[in-house]
Amino acid sequence: MSELFDQFLIESRELLDAIGAGLLRLERSLEDKATVNELFRAFHTLKGGTALFDWPAFTHLVHAAEDLLASVRSGDVAATADLIDRLFAVADQSARWIDHIAEHGGLPADAGERARVLEERLRAVPGEAAPDTALPDAFGWLRDLSREEREALRAAGPALTAVAYDPDPECFFNGDDPLALCRRIPRLVLLRVEAAEPLPDLAALDPYRCLLRFRAVSAAPAGDVAVVFRTAPDQVRVAPVPADLVGPAPAPPPAAPAPGAAAMAEAILGEQRRILALDPAPGELEGRLASVERTAVNVLTALGRAAEGAAVQAAAASARAVGRPRPLANHLATLLAVVAAEATEAKLNEHAEPRAARRALRVEPERVDRLLALVGELAVAKNRLPPLVRQAEGDRALARTLREVTDAIDGLSDELQNAVLRLRMLPLATVLQPLPRMVRDLAQRLGKRIDLQVSGESTEADKDVLDVLGEPLIHLVRNAVDHGIEAPERRAAAGKPEAGTIRIGAHQDKDSVVIDIADDGGGIDAAAVRRKAVENGVIDAERASALSDAEALPLILLPGVSTAKAVTDVSGRGVGMDAVRSAVELAGGRVEIASELGQGTRVRLVLPLTMVITPLMVVEAADGLFGVPTSAVTEVAKVPAAEIQRVKHAESVVLRGQLIPVFRLRRLLALPDGEGGGGTATVLVLRLDREPVGLLVDGIRDRLDAVLKPLSGVLATLRGYSGTAELSDGRLLPVINLRELL
Repeated sequence: MSELFDQFLIESRELLDAIGAGLLRLERSLEDKATVNELFRAFHTLKGGTALFDWPAFTHLVHAAEDLLASVRSGDVAATADLIDRLFAVADQSARWIDHIAEHGGLPADAGERARVLEERLRAVPGEAAPDTALPDAFGWLRDLSREEREALRAAGPALTAVAYDPDPECFFNGDDPLALCRRIPRLVLLRVEAAEPLPDLAALDPYRCLLRFRAVSAAPAGDVAVVFRTAPDQVRVAPVPADLVGPAPAPPPAAPAPGAAAMAEAILGEQRRILALDPAPGELEGRLASVERTAVNVLTALGRAAEGAAVQAAAASARAVGRPRPLANHLATLLAVVAAEATEAKLNEHAEPRAARRALRVEPERVDRLLALVGELAVAKNRLPPLVRQAEGDRALARTLREVTDAIDGLSDELQNAVLRLRMLPLATVLQPLPRMVRDLAQRLGKRIDLQVSGESTEADKDVLDVLGEPLIHLVRNAVDHGIEAPERRAAAGKPEAGTIRIGAHQDKDSVVIDIADDGGGIDAAAVRRKAVENGVIDAERASALSDAEALPLILLPGVSTAKAVTDVSGRGVGMDAVRSAVELAGGRVEIASELGQGTRVRLVLPLTMVITPLMVVEAADGLFGVPTSAVTEVAKVPAAEIQRVKHAESVVLRGQLIPVFRLRRLLALPDGEGGGGTATVLVLRLDREPVGLLVDGIRDRLDAVLKPLSGVLATLRGYSGTAELSDGRLLPVINLRELL
């Protein structure tokens, strides 16, 4: 049961994600029939999943949403913004219940009341017309039902669908089988087969012509019935059965089992039989019988066969009377045979639209992390091979063999590392999916009209990178909605469309993932940014006045620098952009910002594809070894030491006509200065922001891929270092945090 329960939680969350995305699509195009069908199927599947457990409030609420969508499918109710809001409320409540179920194993105490309120809202959708009790001529036969037939309809429930199917006489040549079609009508209650015209003598009868017509009544919604006849839509008519022809129904019909419910029920009943077969300890038999009895009755109820629960209870009573579980076990064996047959039949008669099947293997993240840790240790062990090759240079044959083995292990290690990293790669859709709903809700609160366009959802990045991206994206999108996009009247006055546009795009660029968040709003006033930065003491007035607009805009990423005229519950406190910068830089990325006043703003986030394996360049300084992330190095330049000139308190060098500021790694780390003079200097050209920066080192020792381990304890306060890596000889290599140092 625990595996089935876990499977329900996973699949229900996936269904709710699909429902949320579908409702947003439907809101953009209210006549999108394909989306309505997808939403109907998603709610139907969710209902079937809840029905397998004892959560009637959950099942009834989702069933009410399904019924409303069935009315939209049939055209009885129009899709409106208000209807979508009500379905969103059901999806939100379902998500909260799923979280509660995952934590506590069941629904909260107030679930029944909350479900009742939401069901009343669903049934009170404006524009839903009262059912027409007038019968079309094709359904006049309903008035002539016998007493037994009316009783059968009354027992089936209040919402019934009548079917009038008049097959084409030549239907056999089209591959149609009218009787087989009628047998596939879901929840079939009544079927009549009549002659469509007086039958000829047997000698004159043409066996290849269909001379019959079919009349049926189903307890399923009209939309579900119509799907069966999708190959012959011009030969069938479907209509609701007027309540006055049937009489009052004693109770609402049980939820229809979802696709796959019979297979799941088979697994549950099989597990209950296994439990009964175990040898009970003294005093355990009564509790075991009661548990199996309750579970079997719930399964039958979920399958729409609640009436058969009495037979289960009788078998349990017999087991108690004889003091042995055999009577109940035998009855479960009979039920299992029936349910297994239904599961097989459901697979054979599946008439849903075909969709490509994709097998997915769900693996706990901890297992992947452990595998990756082993790959990291393998990389460290691999790094110990090159020194062995150098030690064996005296024996050429041995050195050559070692070199070949080293190359082979190196290639296999890289392939294994890439394969494991791919396991951790997830599409950006996981962090982009919540944004359309958030934009919709914020726009409604702020009285704005916003069109959100998202692209690149299939772009993949490491799961740790996605964890970092979540909060920055929310901050940036909230800022765009609150401060970027103007109110409709202001946009109209400026000659813009009343609806603003926010574009979010993602793509891979070499070893990085790039996310752009752009809007066509009012833009950022660079002069206001300068003033705010000076007021907060971030920069002095003289330096601020020397900055160009492009150079001043990044100041908004610093703490307290906000150009918002008012603080709202959405944004404007001057901490969001700083949080964005801090989170992205902590992950080894960077934030770029560009804006044009009156035209809009673009913020670009650039992060590494993975944060697990870090390519490093091993450099020397004052007889010590240090790691520099290769991703920050754009060039390694050898320049004459005499060309490094001091201007006031800073040093710089001219490379290809560009003046580049130079910092000495020894001085940044407070290490002893080396001997000055001539010779050649090694300069790493870094690009941390827009402008290049030079880092002067004593030399370059090696390059390696390392698993970066963060500093802990007292060492965690050393902000100039981002962690350590292990060298081939077992020594620890301190890895420099370039942004903190520079």
